[in-house]
Amino acid sequence: AIAVTGSVNQKGQIQPIGGVNEKIEGKYLKLYSDIFYNLLDNIYKNAKRKNNCIEFEYLLEEQENRQHILLKNPYDCSGDMEEEERKILELKEILSSRKYLDRIGTEGGTGIPKICKLISVDLKKEMKIDFGFEKDQNYFFIELFIRR
Repeated sequence: AIAVTGSVNQKGQIQPIGGVNEKIEGKYLKLYSDIFYNLLDNIYKNAKRKNNCIEFEYLLEEQENRQHILLKNPYDCSGDMEEEERKILELKEILSSRKYLDRIGTEGGTGIPKICKLISVDLKKEMKIDFGFEKDQNYFFIELFIRR
């Protein structure tokens, strides 16, 4: 696997800088823009700030006919995490049952449910999502695998 910096075409294929030779239809660009907006907005709302800056790590790669997106940001996991972990488990249950579609409607919603809707409904792509805490490293992570 190799991480890249570049663009995404209308088929959801990652194109490294220098390899872009297709125009992206606006409707696909908007959907991917919305996915990344929701990912980064979630980090912005929840990340610790150091010197008024938000720190996060990311990985974007093409892997076995699917896109891999991984975002991690520092999170203080030293305290009581019971409530946060309960929310994570509840959200994972809602996502696995697809009940999140009822919450979002056609246009509204933000965060992880909105990301799932954008990928599975709007882009009509198979996806796998995982998110939670890496307590030993004091990180929150969200990881997406999107089938091309």
